[in-house]
Amino acid sequence: MEILNGFIINDEVRSILFSMCMGLIAGCGIAAGYVLANKGKKFSKNFAVTVLLLPVIMAMIIPFIATDLRKTLSLAGVFALVRFRSIPGDSKDILYTFFAAAAGLIIGLGS
Repeated sequence: MEILNGFIINDEVRSILFSMCMGLIAGCGIAAGYVLANKGKKFSKNFAVTVLLLPVIMAMIIPFIATDLRKTLSLAGVFALVRFRSIPGDSKDILYTFFAAAAGLIIGLGS
C-alpha cells in the first residue's frame, strides 16, 4: 500500500467514489433491461457494455463541471457530436443511451 501512502480520501473523493458505485449499479440495471428486452433478437454486447459504463463515467465527470455553464454546454456538444458521428441504429438503442446518460447525470448531481 505504499502507492496510496500520500493519497488522502476527503469528503469530495468519497462522494465521487460513491457516485461511481451508484452509477455502476444503475448501469447494471439498464444493461440488464437492454439484454432482457432483446433476448429473442440479436443484440450488441458492445452496446450493453457501453450502457453499463456510461452512468459511471457521467457520475464521475458531472461533479467537476456542474458549477460551470460553459463546461456543461461543452459536454452537451460532445454528446451531440458523438451521437451524430456514430452509425445510426435502432431508436430503442438511442433511448437506452439517453437513459444511461440521464441516470449518470442525476447520480453525479447527487439528486
